[in-house]
Amino acid sequence: MCRVCRKSSWDYSIFHVFREVNFAADSLAKMGHEMELGIHCFVLPPGGITGVLQEDRDGLLRSRLIYV
Repeated sequence: MCRVCRKSSWDYSIFHVFREVNFAADSLAKMGHEMELGIHCFVLPPGGITGVLQEDRDGLLRSRLIYV
C-alpha cells in the first residue's frame, strides 16, 4: 500500500509506530497469522482484544526491551 501511495499524487505521511504504542493493532496482526487468508471484518472486537483496546485508549505505557 505504501508503494501505491508513493506513486500517486495524494498528499500523505508515513510514520513508524512502535507496537508498544498501539498494542491493539499489534495484537490483531498476531491474530491474523492464525486466520485463513482473506478479508476478515469484525462487527465487535474479537475475544481477547477488548482489554487491549481499553488499555490503548487509556494510554497505558508498556516497556520496550532493547538488546545491545
